[in-house]
Parts: sequence; C-alpha cells; structure tokens
Amino acid sequence: MGRWLVALAASFLPISLAADRSPAPAMPLREFFLPAFGEDGMRAWDASGSGAEVERGAGHLTISDLRVRLFDPQDGTTVQLILESPRAEFFRDGNQACGENFIHLVGNLFTVIGGRWTFFGADPSVILERDVQVFFETNLARALASGEEGGFTVIGADSLQVIRSADGFSLEFLQNVVTQSDELLLTCDRMVVETVWERPLAILEEKSTGEAIRRIHAQGHVHFEEARRHMEADGAELFPREGLAVLSGRVCVTDGERVVRGRHIVLRRDALHVLTDGDGVVHRDISLDVR
Repeated sequence: MGRWLVALAASFLPISLAADRSPAPAMPLREFFLPAFGEDGMRAWDASGSGAEVERGAGHLTISDLRVRLFDPQDGTTVQLILESPRAEFFRDGNQACGENFIHLVGNLFTVIGGRWTFFGADPSVILERDVQVFFETNLARALASGEEGGFTVIGADSLQVIRSADGFSLEFLQNVVTQSDELLLTCDRMVVETVWERPLAILEEKSTGEAIRRIHAQGHVHFEEARRHMEADGAELFPREGLAVLSGRVCVTDGERVVRGRHIVLRRDALHVLTDGDGVVHRDISLDVR
C-alpha cells in the first residue's frame, strides 16, 4: 500500500561524501504532495502540506499544515475522510504520520478533534490518545425514540481509533466514554460505533455520499439515562435506525417507581421486553410509555 512520489523519494536517499561526512542539513520544501495507491492502482489516499523539511537519510520529514484525504477504494475519487493538523512528522517506513498537537478529522457523518495522534497509511486508520471529542450529525435520543435523526450527538473518551471497514467506519472509544445528546446520557468503559455508507448518488450531476450509524456496542459499567429512565448493564447494543436497544448482563431499568431486572432486556420505541430474568421467567410487552 502506497507508492512514494518519485521526486520526493529521491530526497530520502542518503548522500555519501568522502570529503565531508557531517549530517546534511534539512532540505526545505515550499510545498508538499504525496499520493498513495493500492495494489489495484486505485488512489487510496494523498497527503499535502504548505511546506516540509526533509532530513536526508533520516527517513522522515516534518510537514506544516498537513492535510490527508482518504478515498473510496471502489472509485479512487470520492473523499471519505479528511485529516488536518498544523504540524506532523511523516515516516517513510510504514507510511505513517504522527503529531503531538491538534488534529481534526472530517467525514460525511462525523467530525473528530483531539491530540497526540498517529495515521497509519497501510490500513488506513487513525489513533487519537488525548482530548477526544466526536460530533455525529445524528441525534441518538431521537433516533432511538422515534426514528428521527436530525440533530447532534457528542462522544468523548480518553482515546479513539478510527478504522475504515468494508462498507463504512469503525470508531472505537476507550476509557471514560461519555455519550450525550438531547435528553440522553450514556457512559461506559468501551464503545464501538459502526457506520455504513450509502453509495454515491448522482443528483443534478453532483455526487452525494450518505452515511449512517448502523450499530453502537457499549461495554463495561454501562449507565444509560434518558428523560424518564435510568438503565444499568454490563453491555448494550444500540441500533438507531431500528429504534432498538439490547441490554445484557446484570440489567436494571428504572422508570419512575417501577424497576425491572433481567439478563437480557430489549427496548424498542415505547415498549420494553424482558427475555429472561434472574429466575428464568419470560416476560413480554412491558409498556414503559417512553414516547
């Protein structure tokens, strides 16, 4: 994965001088551009910058105003994700970039900000290890309650890994995960948000790519609060489009003065279904009037 631009690759070659073996000074570049292609010849991603300093023989360069574009592997032209950072170190081996400062990721459905990051060109994927905040253009509370998706949801965590999957992105949040939208608060130890692409549609000769949240998987000390409910569980799976939440493990749902416990509880729109409780008794269609 990834072929270096010929002119840039040449600048990485070590120089051997018989008369002077002192380290060569860094070579400044006024502009920087690097395309990377897959084995099928499709453009996988490209990187650009307003300037760069190349240290000959060092195998890396420092880029100012880094901008990386990740392309749809099916056509090599549709941009699926853009990465921006004011300063980064780019390494030839492994096609990696990293930085200690601010990073900004923009996709069709989500925007990511954070710090102390690494971009892996071979996967491709991005890891953020500080001050993670992700803004989704979906109101999770509305989606679960009524199927309406307009609005925003914010997820914060100690770290985040963004990986491109076969048909979308997978965002894995770790430690101190907090999810917030209107009248909804969800906290847990680990959360994976899976998105799915709706392939480009030609509208008035313009291509438009849609994206939606397909599934959210929360694990470890799951606390889920809505306007009139409080839920605790070992794990939870949320399917926003279906308005479905599946709670598992030690589950406790509190709605006003009513408390329901079980090992597997399913909530769909305005109804709650307890599949099995601690005694193995099956309950069905327990209305909690959550509309």
